[in-house]
Amino acid sequence: MIGVIQLLAGGLRLGSFTRFVSEPVLTGFTTGAGIYIAVNQLPAVLGIEKVDLVADLWGWVPPHNALFDLVRTVASAGNSNLLAVAMGAATFGLVRALQWAEPRVGHRIPAPFVTVALLALVAYLLDLGEGGPGEGQLGALRLVRDIEPIARELPNLVLPTFDLTRLGELLGAALAIGLLGAVEAIAIGKLLAARAGHPFDANRQLIGEGMCNLGAGLVGGFASSGSFTRTAVNFEAGAVTRMSVIYSGVLVLAIVWLLAPAANYIPLAVLGGTLVHIGLKLVNVARMRWLMQTTPADRTALLVTFFAVLGATHLEYALLLGVGVSIFQALRRAEGFNLELLAEGPNGHLVELPLDAPPGGRVVAIDLQGELFFAGAELLEQRLKAIYDSGTQALVLRLSHAYNLDATCAEAIAQVARYARARDRHLILAGVKPGMYGTLERAGLVREMGADAIFRHEPLLLGATLKALAHAHALVGKGQGRGTGRPGG
Repeated sequence: MIGVIQLLAGGLRLGSFTRFVSEPVLTGFTTGAGIYIAVNQLPAVLGIEKVDLVADLWGWVPPHNALFDLVRTVASAGNSNLLAVAMGAATFGLVRALQWAEPRVGHRIPAPFVTVALLALVAYLLDLGEGGPGEGQLGALRLVRDIEPIARELPNLVLPTFDLTRLGELLGAALAIGLLGAVEAIAIGKLLAARAGHPFDANRQLIGEGMCNLGAGLVGGFASSGSFTRTAVNFEAGAVTRMSVIYSGVLVLAIVWLLAPAANYIPLAVLGGTLVHIGLKLVNVARMRWLMQTTPADRTALLVTFFAVLGATHLEYALLLGVGVSIFQALRRAEGFNLELLAEGPNGHLVELPLDAPPGGRVVAIDLQGELFFAGAELLEQRLKAIYDSGTQALVLRLSHAYNLDATCAEAIAQVARYARARDRHLILAGVKPGMYGTLERAGLVREMGADAIFRHEPLLLGATLKALAHAHALVGKGQGRGTGRPGG
């Protein structure tokens, strides 16, 4: 079901909504996820089982998240296994050494893979697992086999059964899992595509993930999604194309079928050390510092997402919170239209000035800039009516820089026109582009105001606005329209 939902979402091109995953959200999520990965693997590097970590802190049992898990781990550090710590440190050092050597030998070295293979060989040769002769005063290493031995067998193909009653019961859960998995995977894809300089198509990601989940359903697998941990390991190992995923799958099959006994000897401290290294590389302090210096909106999205990752029990919820903040800010910006005064200079030129208060001139020209949708309609109507209340007889409203007029804003402009007409005053629209003119016409505003009160957009800069101003002066009388108060007509 999850696979079908994601295939439908990709086919309907719903991935385009990922544009609300902004750069601050991605950076905050990535940096927080890097810390989350490192903290999550720290007990393995110290040789402490997670069930043995301190459960309560000062008599209180906190939730499981990166912040409190770090405190638990530090409080349990006295129970560390020194051999595991040594293997974790060796892992970190060997990975760094191989990455340092890579440009000097002129060949790409899969440092994490080589490190895991070498140290697993050391653990096998010295028999450093629990109960082996290599166990000494430093303790024994916990190996993969201590969690669950890797069996040399492949899953069987099983067709799913269809029960309409069960499908209805599972639909809500399938939608939630499919949405959360898709959002996290798309965020990972966008981030690494930006780092590598590759284009990213969220709809193709949805289709690919949906096909993967359909395949998992045929072999009794869990629902899958992108993983920051595994994706980062793949990227750091030099993955460039989609073939890296195929190679990874083939390699996993080969390990399971051919090398299952050998894979059982991989120390958990080595895997943990590798993932701690990968997690710390995801922490981009320079990028965070740069975003903190941009705008308050960017800082808010960055910090909310970052601390949400550290405080959330599931990373997907933190990402959704960050996306929610971005959408809220986008809506706030969309309703934030701007009004600029176009004051007439002595030589006939128009000078753009901030409109801090109603200008008070007999003829006033205003440049309306921004999105014109329902959220800002009421405020727009109030501000335009206030201009008439200051004594203005004719208002020229330039619409060349206004976009996406909807029915609510069209009605607000109509209300202003009626307000002006009831007081024997005038509203004139200038620079009206074809799309907006069609909206005004369908809303009945062209018929109500009259075609002579609407000056359509012209290629000549300010051509329509100057003609509208001349018409406004003719309406109120040239002798009354000039030199009154602040220049505005």
